[in-house]
Amino acid sequence: MIRPACTAILKDAGFGAVSLKPVDLEYQLAGAGGAAEAAEFALLSGPLTRILPGRPREQHEAVRSALEAFFESHVTSQGVALPAAFWVVQARA
Repeated sequence: MIRPACTAILKDAGFGAVSLKPVDLEYQLAGAGGAAEAAEFALLSGPLTRILPGRPREQHEAVRSALEAFFESHVTSQGVALPAAFWVVQARA
């Protein structure tokens, strides 16, 4: 679905030799600190930095606990790794 749309957009813009390559990998979110480190990272970056300020401390702790529980299922020997995917798009002008 993404290939035809992206290719059409780039070709309509005057690009040629369009190629798209899907890349699937595991994103290393935290190291030896495990789920607690990953939860801390999530609390310090992204949308939670805008949602949680001004909320009661109990809510902060509930969110932290929920994050840790989620990240526990993604702990590896190297830390916390999440499945990730992106596209590498190349085209010639």
